[in-house]
Amino acid sequence: GDGTVMKLATDGTVLDTFEVGSAPFALLFDGESLWVANQGEASVSKLNLDGVLLGTFPVGRQPRALAYDGEDIWVANEGDETLTKLASDGTILGTFPLDETPINLAVSGDVVWVAGRRSLRKLSLQGELLDVLFVYQWLESILVVDDDLWVGNRGNDTVMQVEPETGTLRARFAIGSSLPYSLAFDGSSLWVAMTGQGSVAKWDFARGLSYTTIETGNGPSHLVVGDEDLWIANTLENTVSRLGPDGEILDTISVGDRPRFLAFDGVNLWVSHQGDGNLMKIGPDGTLLQTVNLGSHLWDIVFDGSLLWVASPGDQTVIMVSLDGVVTEVLPMGGSPQALAFGADAVWVAVKDLDQVTKLSLDGQVLGNFPVGEDPASLVFDGESLWVGNVGDNSITKLAQDGQVKGTYKTAAPPWSLGFDGRNIWVGNWHSNAILGTGIAIISLEGERIGNLPIGFNPTHIAFDGRSMWLSDMVSDSLIKLAPLTD
Repeated sequence: GDGTVMKLATDGTVLDTFEVGSAPFALLFDGESLWVANQGEASVSKLNLDGVLLGTFPVGRQPRALAYDGEDIWVANEGDETLTKLASDGTILGTFPLDETPINLAVSGDVVWVAGRRSLRKLSLQGELLDVLFVYQWLESILVVDDDLWVGNRGNDTVMQVEPETGTLRARFAIGSSLPYSLAFDGSSLWVAMTGQGSVAKWDFARGLSYTTIETGNGPSHLVVGDEDLWIANTLENTVSRLGPDGEILDTISVGDRPRFLAFDGVNLWVSHQGDGNLMKIGPDGTLLQTVNLGSHLWDIVFDGSLLWVASPGDQTVIMVSLDGVVTEVLPMGGSPQALAFGADAVWVAVKDLDQVTKLSLDGQVLGNFPVGEDPASLVFDGESLWVGNVGDNSITKLAQDGQVKGTYKTAAPPWSLGFDGRNIWVGNWHSNAILGTGIAIISLEGERIGNLPIGFNPTHIAFDGRSMWLSDMVSDSLIKLAPLTD
């Protein structure tokens, strides 16, 4: 524009205007001085906080981004695809070719990160290229927040959370057709300027997506939260483990053949077995209290506050069991019940081979059969609606309490597990390697995809303990604890 920089008060009042070079594009404060990238004349200007020009220094063509490493200034030159390193007095310490159009810069420790038109590049403070990541993606913005690197990806309208030490992708958040142009952090929230929508988005979960991996038994599958502990079924070693709030294993108990699903009745743990058809009742101290044989191939189990409901796909029934282990009803489903959920004073049954969900009253009466997607295999109730994971056509169906379809959403892979954290739906995508489908997807209650966590190759089950999400992974024999989206 007019080659000036404005100084504003916190209320937006213009305090002064200072002349710099042609077409000033980027600003940087190094703790003492203000640096300005003059894109129109291949220079950088240095000013003190009174606006006095301390110097103008030549750099590469079309400088468009600046970064400070604690001692020196780094300049991204879009026009000749180079980086310039300047001392605090403007002396050129080095010019480094990139073979890439640099768009933005960030410094994390002893690493300079360059967001470019085609990749994210990692350089040492000596300008040595250390790594090239996320090739063939148009990156626009980059920001370091604590132990994370946040990158705006204009190529696919996402914001990525990257671990700076290794460059590992921690999470990816879809933000619509928004063209994330610039990022800022205010101490608690991440702000994203979205040129495609002419708006700014505020994210309160800029921190808190770190995760911990915990080794478990062989073949961890279903998770259930108890009073203070977490229980997990180790299907391939015929045990159940009790874990503390940080994931430490407190006890491991031998059970029957292929324990698969768990339920907690407020006092005791119940275990359904895929192999021997037994339902086991385990006390708080791990003592086996009761074993009830219910038939063959038991699967999901849910507690409604009074009774246990157990799915038996082999017998095509749902079995109602009292807390003293007495079978009160055996309900024919006409097909294979794959998943159960309790909500809205009803029990919901995903009947996989019929492509339907059956709604049952608490006395076992059928209240309705509702068509969903192909091969429904997972359910979660969010307090208002039922979410159904359809593994046959890679979709999720959202049902109202009267069975009306409120929405159908495609997934990147078979959604074998669903979870709810009080705000969003978490989707476990089985065997997925798609860029936006790996591991866990997070969608809003309106069905909008808001994030992806590339963790877990076979996310088997998802549970929420009131603060953190937990994910079991049968292939890696591990449990992953995900920090909450917000504290």
